[in-house]
Amino acid sequence: MAAGEEADEPIRLAAQNYYKRIIDPELQEAFDDVTALAAQICQTPMALITLIDSNSQWCQSSLGLDQTSISQNTFLSSHRIESAEVLIVQDTLADQRFAAHPLVTAEPHIRFYVGVPLITSLGYPLGTLAVMDQVPKQLQPQQLAGLQALSRQLISQLELKQQLADLQQPQQENQGLENELPQVDQELLDFLENGCVGLHCVDSNGIILWANQAELDLLGYNAQEYIGHHIAEFYPEQEVIEDILARLTAKETLKNYEARLLCKDGSIRHVLINSNALWKNGKFVHTRCFTRDITEWKRIQEERDRFFDLSIDLLCIAGFDGYFKRLSPSFTSTLGYTEAELTSTTFFRASDCQPSTGRPGWSSSSAR
Repeated sequence: MAAGEEADEPIRLAAQNYYKRIIDPELQEAFDDVTALAAQICQTPMALITLIDSNSQWCQSSLGLDQTSISQNTFLSSHRIESAEVLIVQDTLADQRFAAHPLVTAEPHIRFYVGVPLITSLGYPLGTLAVMDQVPKQLQPQQLAGLQALSRQLISQLELKQQLADLQQPQQENQGLENELPQVDQELLDFLENGCVGLHCVDSNGIILWANQAELDLLGYNAQEYIGHHIAEFYPEQEVIEDILARLTAKETLKNYEARLLCKDGSIRHVLINSNALWKNGKFVHTRCFTRDITEWKRIQEERDRFFDLSIDLLCIAGFDGYFKRLSPSFTSTLGYTEAELTSTTFFRASDCQPSTGRPGWSSSSAR
């Protein structure tokens, strides 16, 4: 075997094994039809199709041969399987390669043999289409041409079946994915419907298309009272929702946008809005709006503010950078500076005063 043929050997064996797997009852009928036509065209009582794979050779279809003859006949067919040439033996007794073969010397006493190799379009041998007779004879050119045409037709059927199998494989894989998708969709829907953060969608006209249970529970409405209504109905400040819709229409993404929403019982919920819009072909489809309740945080903030405003103690909040973040009125009045003056400097400079002036102020050292 040449070096190039050795390199092709794995591909050849893979092709032979592949075609073996795709043979089904429908294709078997085609094999049997070809066998019958071959015997009719060549006017022989016997015909045979043998195939090979990497490990074996077997009869795929036969006419006029018993099981014993079939198993032995593979020996005759194997002489042409590795070649693209037709093997014609007009008289087996006159050919030393076959004269002593049991099928020649005993039943069915084969005296005439023609084997046409089955070669794929890529040049890989798959087997042999053969006709046999019990008397020596000579095949006419048109009979040989017909036999070769049948071999090509059989290969075409095999390759068509291969192409269909290749097309069906990704379809079967996709079908497997499609069977999984409903479960994935259901899990995603459950995540959106039953998540702990409010979520709703609004169309380009401001109509609420969908809201999850967390959103409804937050505001106290049922689905009929909320979905299908204009989102502005639930904002006590109309300028706020107008600004939100304008920003989303301008393709902005809102992050922690503070707003107030009106509940069914008339109370107000403070929320942070995180939202953007889905666009398709340049058209606004709907928003994707997450609503986070910060009402309790706002209550605590207001209580802190009230405590700062009413306390007679000097209270302040300073950041890690040393600058004031919040001052009580008593703090500013005691130091004699406005809140704007104090928040523009650090806590350490404000604590350094000039006692000789009788009025709190910056010392010469702090001025530097």
